[in-house]
Amino acid sequence: MDLPGRISSITAPGTVMFDEKAVISWAADENADNYRLYVKGDTDKEYKEIYRGSETEFSFNAAEYPNFGKARFRVYGENSEGVSHMPRDSAEMTVIDVEIRESENGDVTLLPFNLSINMSSSKFGEIPSIRETSEQITGLDGEIPIDTKYSYRLFDIAAFMKYEFHSVSEREEYIRKMSAHINRSVRKLRYLLYRGKIFGVKAASAPEFSRRPAYCNLDIAYKCYEVFGYGEEKVLYGDGVCAVSGDTPCYPVIILEGEKNNPVIKVNGVEYQIAIDTAEGDIVTIDCERETVLLESSDGSQMYLAGAFYLDFPVFEVGENTVEGCDCVRWRDKYFIM
Repeated sequence: MDLPGRISSITAPGTVMFDEKAVISWAADENADNYRLYVKGDTDKEYKEIYRGSETEFSFNAAEYPNFGKARFRVYGENSEGVSHMPRDSAEMTVIDVEIRESENGDVTLLPFNLSINMSSSKFGEIPSIRETSEQITGLDGEIPIDTKYSYRLFDIAAFMKYEFHSVSEREEYIRKMSAHINRSVRKLRYLLYRGKIFGVKAASAPEFSRRPAYCNLDIAYKCYEVFGYGEEKVLYGDGVCAVSGDTPCYPVIILEGEKNNPVIKVNGVEYQIAIDTAEGDIVTIDCERETVLLESSDGSQMYLAGAFYLDFPVFEVGENTVEGCDCVRWRDKYFIM
């Protein structure tokens, strides 16, 4: 029996709420008896195995990984002869902590708090109030405020109006969950989904969620550390055209796999030679926004390569961008919202 081939595809949703499950699925391989699925969060250095078995899908529970802001999945095929040489990686999945959802009548729901705001009666004309700029804001280290401020008794329903819940324990569970979520968001950078765009946000301040004093106010001032909104990640395997449908240029992530010796790639007709020498099973990730080149060897070790590029890192312009010599290219549409 031959070793399993490389899995042809793996699919993960672009976003998942922090307390929900995401179905990760992959294509079957005729030589594979089992599959190994791994995950890596944005703060992890290495992939961790989360599933081994014969199924071709896995239900990933985001709540079990509270430190994840983003996640990427990797799958191998396996049989009695061993594991496939090359893995297949998924697109990046963003774990959303807050979503601002608008209805047709103009009302707004703030999730996961499930707070409904009647915009016609709200003193705020837009939730959230968004200010964006391409320039650094003095005194704020470049972050952009996305404020969701409510100074009236929105949490009365949760804390005191028992008729809105089936039992005292149900009300207590809601309070416990929302309190934990606010505290979790304060600790590190998180993500907000608004009008289909993803913003990196951090809760700058949040009062303690409790049943005292007589009413509870929620005043969470989110700060956006990503000036722009981003769409879901797009992926192209092999040569082809990368269509950028955002309204401003974006940076691709270029993947080279397997044995290479000073390979040359082309982006929009411009040649880029990469000073690398890799073996079978190696993966090179070129992050053009961070201007880094990461070599991941077949044994799992990782190393950043300095001086691998002789020219500036490629940029994708709005519209069609051609690529040649790349095994995989990933990118996100980038939006400047006024």
